[in-house]
Amino acid sequence: MDPIGTKVNQRYTLQAELGRGGMATVYRAHDELLGRTLAIKLLEPDFVKREAVLRRFMTEAQVMVRLHHSNVVTVLDFDHLPVPFIAMELVNGGSVRDLLRGIEPPGQTQALDIIDGVLSGLIRTHAAGIIHRDIKPANILLTDAGVPKLTDFGIARDATRERHLTRSNAVLGTPAFMAPEQRKSAAKVTEASD
Repeated sequence: MDPIGTKVNQRYTLQAELGRGGMATVYRAHDELLGRTLAIKLLEPDFVKREAVLRRFMTEAQVMVRLHHSNVVTVLDFDHLPVPFIAMELVNGGSVRDLLRGIEPPGQTQALDIIDGVLSGLIRTHAAGIIHRDIKPANILLTDAGVPKLTDFGIARDATRERHLTRSNAVLGTPAFMAPEQRKSAAKVTEASD
């Protein structure tokens, strides 16, 4: 069934699919209550009844809310009933992956601005005791003005809270972008791994 046009939580009307990951899909949506456009991340139906996945999804929303930084996507709402979702600011400029796949690569000034913004977001993230564990071009979104914003904290480790979400010796992340220590165990990563 195509979810476009349906409402989430009786408030958010799904308008278009923006991206799909292993456990969730992100949609552009309209907030009927406040009259704004935003992004909604919906957990895939196959994962809704899996307790560990639901805990990780909730942790992702809680982590992002705590960060509140200009280089991190802002969470606006969250609920897990009747369907788990995270409502976030809509970032319209594509991702760094899209930029790198373009006809013309970014210039030196643009590349340095992106790196500076990502590092600023990571400094805030690490200061909050959070390790992203999946920094890659697809998880760095760009605003229309070119401001980079970290997103997808789905496998982030929150050192201040639930350490039990990652099994011992589990490997989490995107292999092509993992630090060597992360390839051995996601539980042993540090800020340097990001």
